[in-house]
Amino acid sequence: MRVTVAITTVALCACGSLFGQDVMFRGNAQHSGVYDAVGVAKFGRVKWSFHTGGMVIGSPTVTGGVVYVGSDDGNFYAIDAGSGTRSGSLR
Repeated sequence: MRVTVAITTVALCACGSLFGQDVMFRGNAQHSGVYDAVGVAKFGRVKWSFHTGGMVIGSPTVTGGVVYVGSDDGNFYAIDAGSGTRSGSLR
């Protein structure tokens, strides 16, 4: 479990620096959960869902149109944000 968390954390940090964006947990240095970006105008329905072989305990991150999420099945998934299809995974 500790190895999976460490790999996920390193991968999330790498993703932010690879795409030239600052990655900040909960939106700011105070970790208040308040974001400057405009939220969703209207939530009508679930756009897609993605099933992993285990539980997803941490928060996913989105950058460059890809959702990155770790699972306790030992995989770190890259999912297309538009379609919900798997773009790749690390094990």
